[in-house]
Amino acid sequence: SSRRRHTRLQGDWSSDVCSSDLRPERILQVDELPKTRSQKVVRRAVRAVLLGEDPGDLSTLENPSALEALRGVG
Repeated sequence: SSRRRHTRLQGDWSSDVCSSDLRPERILQVDELPKTRSQKVVRRAVRAVLLGEDPGDLSTLENPSALEALRGVG
């Protein structure tokens, strides 16, 4: 499938730019990341959602739907 091929290409890219001890375990592709109104990515919320934890206060998110999309790929 196209997604599988794309994932393989991302793996090839990560092995070209990262040594084996820094290579990510996996690369997830999403349409957008959750951002604040000032367009900063809310890394805390991304991490929490991917770990299945409570993301906490999300009142400053500009696009809360991005977190729902992350739940689907994690």
